[in-house]
Amino acid sequence: MAPAPSSSWRFRVAALVLLVLAGFVGFPSEVQAQQFVPVGPTALNVDLGSPTFSLRVRLFWTAGSTTIPIPDVDIEWTATSHGGAVTPTLYITPTDSNGEATATFTATAAGRVMIAAATPAGTGLVPVTFTIDISQQTQQFVLEPVGPTELDIDLGTPSFTLRVRLRSASNQPISGASISWSAASAGGAVTPATRTSTTNSNGEATATFTATAAGRVTITATAPADLNANPVTFTIDISQQAQQYLLAPVGPTGLDVDLSAPGFTLQVRLSGSDGAPVSGSDIRWEATHGADLVTPATTSSTTGSTGIAAATFTATGVGAIEIVAVAERGSNRVGYRIVVTDSSTPPPP
Repeated sequence: MAPAPSSSWRFRVAALVLLVLAGFVGFPSEVQAQQFVPVGPTALNVDLGSPTFSLRVRLFWTAGSTTIPIPDVDIEWTATSHGGAVTPTLYITPTDSNGEATATFTATAAGRVMIAAATPAGTGLVPVTFTIDISQQTQQFVLEPVGPTELDIDLGTPSFTLRVRLRSASNQPISGASISWSAASAGGAVTPATRTSTTNSNGEATATFTATAAGRVTITATAPADLNANPVTFTIDISQQAQQYLLAPVGPTGLDVDLSAPGFTLQVRLSGSDGAPVSGSDIRWEATHGADLVTPATTSSTTGSTGIAAATFTATGVGAIEIVAVAERGSNRVGYRIVVTDSSTPPPP
């Protein structure tokens, strides 16, 4: 079996036939040189959100003012990257009955691509070059915060909730989308570190966290990757628990005690941040210095309806005693200094 004629050979036969036809029909002038031109613009802007595009060229002869298409000629398309990328990079399509050849490509990376369409070797025609500028996908969805993106959290009230809204570019809420939340420590800590939530009919999703350590935490909310929506980042500054209770001494914090009357009583009052007395709270008392000079060295008592708690001690030796009162409810400490003497012992001569 004889080999199939090449595209270049078919091109030459077509040219000869056209020359004969030109003489037969009596064209007023000779058939001119063949033409190879683009159909449509040679510079295109392509968005990765709509990555498919087609290019077209036309191959024909001219006879006076008449154009004669040249069909069945293979056109070779070659893509060269200048930062961007398309697929395929090599493509061959034949001209149709109109002398036109079309090639379809898909953009895969942003940047510039040059695509050259060439006729078979030996035709002497200059390739047609297309410049394709590929951009990132146009944002079709928006993820936005609902409320502030910077929060100050106190460890005394450690729970907080963040909220985002997912919408289309035309401002329509997107429901049923999974939002991922991820916390990154910059000194502070929250729990959980990661979680997901789903947007409701308003396009909103919430996530609740609990602060566990003072410092800064950033929490990022991310929509599904195929939506190409921007992430939202929240900055959480976590501080130590603000003092909600105040422990104050009732009476002086410095006492002089003689072993002839060794018993003494200390009192404190516990109040809330609004100044109201706090009852039923345990107060722990501890001798932090001179524990061997007093009994008991440690004890506890409970605040009454007026917020006052008392503890009674007995001095057992001469010297200085320091006793600290501490409330269970995260308040300040109250310190006492007791100096014990013995009047029954005469001073040295």
